[in-house]
Amino acid sequence: MSTTESAAESLLNIKQAAKILNASEISLRRWSDAGKLPCLRIGVRRERRFRLTDLLAYLEHGQVKDETALHEHAASQIAHIDLEGISINYGSHLCAFYDTDSGRLKLALPFLLT
Repeated sequence: MSTTESAAESLLNIKQAAKILNASEISLRRWSDAGKLPCLRIGVRRERRFRLTDLLAYLEHGQVKDETALHEHAASQIAHIDLEGISINYGSHLCAFYDTDSGRLKLALPFLLT
């Protein structure tokens, strides 16, 4: 096996890298675009490839944990709607039952007004 072949085998595509970091492909694109996570661009389509050593270094430095903590902090700061005394964060899902048109409006209006 040549050096070129072994080097190509050690490169991971974005799906494989995302699995290793336990993160989404979108996050990997964002981190590599911001220069936080090194990647190589290969081929005509300039697809991202990641070295396993770079991914492990990224994990070792706690970058992923910091991003997760930042995301959790941002999520706690998200505005919410008060509906019948229940605080519901934006982006949450809600299933409600109603039996009249006025009941439907009572549940839907807080969402529609924001």
